[in-house]
Amino acid sequence: MVNVNMIITVIDGENFNEYVENFGAFYKNQIINCKSIVITKCENISQDRIKKIKDDLKNINSNANIICNSDSVQGEEIIFWGEDKNDFSTIKYIKKPKKIHQ
Repeated sequence: MVNVNMIITVIDGENFNEYVENFGAFYKNQIINCKSIVITKCENISQDRIKKIKDDLKNINSNANIICNSDSVQGEEIIFWGEDKNDFSTIKYIKKPKKIHQ
């Protein structure tokens, strides 16, 4: 038996409206059925636009955690957990680690 603990959907913040319009029900289905949403490319859009995207996502899936950081999410992130590190739905935010100079 397999138990899926987390379903994460990645949203392109710069092209969110276009994707909703072009992919419609298919795109929204991924948002509806996830536990966490990561919005990427936040560094190139305004805080007002990020708020609007988050509001739109909450209208589609009010139970999902929404993660957005002004740093792009690319490979070397640190995940900051909430109460339970075995439950991905408690993820609070993701950020890039500081580079260590040696």
